Formats: sequence, C-alpha cells, structure tokens
Amino acid sequence: MNRVDAFAGLLKTLIEQGSIPSSSLRGKNRDTLKPLFTSGILDEISRGSGSVVIVASREHFDKYIKQEYPSGLDFETNDCLPRASGVQSARNSKKTSQRDCEPVLLRGFNEAVLQSPTGILPVADLTKSHGIASFLNDGQKGFSYSGKIATVENLEFFTHFERIKSDEMLVIYTGGRISRLLLSWLSSQEMSDCSIVHYGDYDPVGLDEYLRIKEQCPGRTSLFIPENLEVLFKKYGNTELIRKSTSVLGRLRVSNDHDVRLVISLVHKYNCGLEQEILLTTF
Repeated sequence: MNRVDAFAGLLKTLIEQGSIPSSSLRGKNRDTLKPLFTSGILDEISRGSGSVVIVASREHFDKYIKQEYPSGLDFETNDCLPRASGVQSARNSKKTSQRDCEPVLLRGFNEAVLQSPTGILPVADLTKSHGIASFLNDGQKGFSYSGKIATVENLEFFTHFERIKSDEMLVIYTGGRISRLLLSWLSSQEMSDCSIVHYGDYDPVGLDEYLRIKEQCPGRTSLFIPENLEVLFKKYGNTELIRKSTSVLGRLRVSNDHDVRLVISLVHKYNCGLEQEILLTTF
C-alpha cells in the first residue's frame, strides 16, 4: 500500500498496536501531535527501559484522524495522481512533493532541436515563431540533445537569455529549485552527451542548486562566472540574499568546487549575494 505520507502509517501502527516507541515520534511529527498530548488525547508513559506513546482517548483520537485524513489511514494512492491524492487523503495537495509529470520550458537558438525515438521537437523554430517551446516531462519521452545547455533559475533571465550572447543554444528554465523530474531528465542517458552551464543567483541558494545539478551530471556541469563578477558584487550586491541562508552557506564553505569557492569568497568579502538579472544589463 502506498499511503500519502509516512505519518499516516505511524498513526495506524499506534491504533493497531496500542502504542509506539517514543523514539519513533520526533521532530515535525511530534510537533504536529503536541496539541493531542496537551489535551490528554495522547499520553507518554514509561515502559521497560524506555517510554511509549499511547492513545488515552480513542474517541477523540478517531475524530482527529477523520479530520486530518478524510479518506482514512488506509487510503491507497496507487491509481491516483500524486497531488490529487494529497487533497483526497489529507485535504492538502502539498502532502506529497511527488509529481508524475510536469512541463519543461525551453528556448532554443540557431538550429537547436530535441531528438526522440518518435520524432523531433524543433525548439529553435518554435522559439523564433512563438518565443518558447515546451514538452510534458513524464520520464518516458526519451528526448536527447548533444549540444550546450544553459539551466536558468529566474524567469526574466530565461525570457531574455539571448541578450547574454552565449554559446549555449538550448536554454532550460528551472524555476528556482530544480525539480526531481527535470533533474532526472538532465542526468539521463539520453542527455549524457550535452554540457550544462548553470545560470543562477550568486548567493547560497543559487550555488546550492548548481551543486545539485553538478552532482547528478558530473564532469559536464559548470557555473557561469562573468569576468566582472566582483565589480557587480561591490556595486549591486544585496545583503538580504544571505541573511536567510546561513545553514546553506555553512555547507558551501567546505565545498571543493573552484567556482563555488570563488563566489563564496565574494559573499564574505562584501557580505551580500547578487541576483543574476543584473547580467542582462551588462552584456
């Protein structure tokens, strides 16, 4: 059975077995159930050398389950779309981060095309006539490309990429945090002959995204570094870009990637990050 989340399985075990080890209820799950402990619906008692969580009021606990999981704890998601199953089982589409498909937004130049076993996607022609191309990525299409690719984090940069006058003939919009499906396609065998240049913000989150892509596509992923990056940092850097990313910044400090270390040195020197859109005004 594929429940919409592991938490439902934990609650089901609590009902069926009468208790669960306290050690199995940690972090966010414990915080979620805190009101039930406070109101006496759940209790924590000593047992053996440890402690367990028990249901002190089954009637009120059943009401809680019905409220949070309208389709019950045994709801099966096998034949249901992921986000739809989140609404059906827990009134919340975001209960699952999985998707079975998603659109990929592309722009292409010169003669850029995607090849597939069933035909081609004329990305450059579609870009010329309509400004953009797209396909539905369900992991089954098998599209391939053997040239240079730009992965772009922000929408304005994506829609005006030609101002950069780069060598990358295929541009892919990642929309900030790159999705699992998109990353899976870029790292697939069909895409193994392409090289990737990541264009993101020069801040902890942008660098972290670059490393995610590089980890999945090793040996063929690089970060775009303009020659005047330090000048841009000094003139246009924004301190807000690093205030909320201290934990990510800590990980990046120990990275052995040359380009990441270069950008991090500028982050520390000027105490700021830099948004990639500034590149549209300097090329």
